[in-house]
Amino acid sequence: MATTLFRSGERRRIPRHQAWQPVTLAGPGLREREPATLLDISGAGALLKLAPGQHAPRTLGIRLRLTGKEDILTATVLTTEPSWNGNLVHVRFDALTPALADALSAFLAEREAPAVRTEPAAVSARVIPFRPR
Repeated sequence: MATTLFRSGERRRIPRHQAWQPVTLAGPGLREREPATLLDISGAGALLKLAPGQHAPRTLGIRLRLTGKEDILTATVLTTEPSWNGNLVHVRFDALTPALADALSAFLAEREAPAVRTEPAAVSARVIPFRPR
């Protein structure tokens, strides 16, 4: 499912898909495993949420499990937007190896697949009439 987290009128050549999962960041000025939340992702970039007071360097590594082990996607920070509960960081992925690009494509394909919706079993509702006292 494509995300709708962006401003109205914004158009993307590559749709982003909701991810909402914890990741860790690596880069200059960051702790060894700085926590962040991956909000959405595409084949070209992602949107991350950092904790209040946390700032991202110009380039960073996003530690994400794509191939069954922890992979690192290197990215360049495009913009940072303050929000009430942290900073939103828009990143563009740097050159990916062919294996990592394939793993990212498979990761995105999982998010693109329509969710299977099962109908709940029939529920018999019992209506109790209101009787004023």
